[in-house]
Amino acid sequence: MTLPASGPISLSQVQTEFGGENPISMSEYYRNGPYMTDNNSGVPTGNQIGMSDLRGTYKAFTVVYEVIGGGGAGGFGVDDGGEGYRGTYAPSGSDSVITFPDTTITSSGAQGGENCKGNRATAGENGFASYYGDGGAGGSLNNYGADAVNAGSGGGGGGGDSGSLFDSGGCSGGGGQAATRQAGTYYLAAGGSISINVGSGGIAAAINYKGGDGAVGYVKLVVDGTEYTYATAGSYVLTP
Repeated sequence: MTLPASGPISLSQVQTEFGGENPISMSEYYRNGPYMTDNNSGVPTGNQIGMSDLRGTYKAFTVVYEVIGGGGAGGFGVDDGGEGYRGTYAPSGSDSVITFPDTTITSSGAQGGENCKGNRATAGENGFASYYGDGGAGGSLNNYGADAVNAGSGGGGGGGDSGSLFDSGGCSGGGGQAATRQAGTYYLAAGGSISINVGSGGIAAAINYKGGDGAVGYVKLVVDGTEYTYATAGSYVLTP
């Protein structure tokens, strides 16, 4: 509960909010001390401290957050006659979202790679790299692209048909895009909770030379030094 911003305020109210020792001493509540939390930036770290410095303060957890959406799927390659697939795209990944009591942090899922992007007799394009590493490798001729494994990265495109004397050859797939990373700090009031949604990677269509699947998203929260990681698609709630 936030301490009153005006009117009377007592040391017992301060102790109830932040904790402390008996007998109560003002010196316990310097901002660099054991009880005052970092969100209260107006509280001094030394020298004079008075009750007026504590008005409107509240106990909060320091939450360092990181969020990455799901990676896009790699586009597929096709055999002879594949030109008609050009310009369509493989499935995108889905969003990863952290919802605080008054703030929402979103990393959007990444777009899938273009289907039938490359010319005849070309290998599939590699998936795009995320903050955590490379995307899936593109497929060699007449092969599938590799699934992405690094959080938020894109799947590799499928390799196209090499063609022959008697056909025109097909085309290869483009690599899936990678999701962006959002990071920062939030102060969570004591008793508050955090909702987490980890986005799934795009699932490539199984057409001819299939592209790779995009990687799942990722959320990491460090709450007052304790780390919580979420690397499986789904919804979660954290109440520190």
